[in-house]
Amino acid sequence: MSILVTGGAGFIGSHVVDLLLERGERVVVLDSLDKQVHPDGEWPQYLDARAVRVYGKVEDGDAIADILRWAVGTGDPIDRVIHLAAKVGVGQSAYEIAAYTEANATGTAVLLEALVEFGGIKRIVTAGSMSCYGEGRYRWTGPGGATRTGKGRIRTEDELAEKRWDAVLPAHANSLDGFGPIGTDESTPFVCTSVYAETKRVQEELTRLVGSQQGISWAVTRFFNVYGPRQSVSNPYTGVAAIFSSQIRSGRAPTIYEDGEQSRDFIEVSDIARAIVLLLDREDAVGVYNVGTGRRTSIRRLAEGLLDVYGRRDLGVEIRGSYRVGDVRHCFADVEKLSGLGWTAEVSLEDGLARLAEWVESTSVEDRTDRAHRELVERGLVR
Repeated sequence: MSILVTGGAGFIGSHVVDLLLERGERVVVLDSLDKQVHPDGEWPQYLDARAVRVYGKVEDGDAIADILRWAVGTGDPIDRVIHLAAKVGVGQSAYEIAAYTEANATGTAVLLEALVEFGGIKRIVTAGSMSCYGEGRYRWTGPGGATRTGKGRIRTEDELAEKRWDAVLPAHANSLDGFGPIGTDESTPFVCTSVYAETKRVQEELTRLVGSQQGISWAVTRFFNVYGPRQSVSNPYTGVAAIFSSQIRSGRAPTIYEDGEQSRDFIEVSDIARAIVLLLDREDAVGVYNVGTGRRTSIRRLAEGLLDVYGRRDLGVEIRGSYRVGDVRHCFADVEKLSGLGWTAEVSLEDGLARLAEWVESTSVEDRTDRAHRELVERGLVR
């Protein structure tokens, strides 16, 4: 039996393909070779030649049907799907609303419809996103000294305009005693603060609904902040580690919004790939799973770590003091659920940044961050 990987020529997808091929699977890759990720529109050299390559979009139901029919004709039909194809970039999604909705939400709907129509699919793993959570979880001391936990409140425009960066207690809390971020688990309610997050929510919900109704075993992987080799360094809407790398390679200080103390959970791509393959194999593991390290790192600390790796501490960091609409203060993963399946993140931040730097040093880099910043300012998305 074969495995279909949508977005398999991309950053995360190609690492997943490697793991599957290493264990002898036949893998079919469907990818649109989006020029923001693949500027020359060609299949990347890092994609293993053993993978069957199909150029196309998940929004094209006929293309998916053709793949499924072809696989049956070879005597090795597709019975498992890893759905990674998506447009990424929180800021860009605010003004390319239709494009993100079509690629992410409609694309997932079309894919699922084709899979149901054709039949024979026993497992699907869909990439979700921590961005759907919005602000993460916190703890504080309530009346009588009891420890309370809950979701942080989204900061208001007035608070941000006054540079009051710190996270805010939920409305029902009345004490700052013991206040601090904790891991965000899968039960945390969604508060989508970007078009991108909303489209990822739809991807997740469609997978859950269709899988449950049609008898297809399903899982959703809520990725936290992924970085590592094969990341598109010249894409100014990719992850912050790659953006900082682009700036450092160009001899510039990493530029940071707010005060740099906001934090995220940075996970190296090989750990992500292992989690996806594990969940593909565990048909009994139906549901959503955070995929992160369970550790939080400030954006300033990330920038300083990259400066160390590149040997450019002399550049320092540039704190902009402005903010991006929709950004949250702290969010990192509670990974207890995935850990219960025997998975754990293995790559330290230091080792992971070294791997990223080695990749960046081996590829050409065009720093487009200023242009992206101007676009966001002009559209009122940075203030």
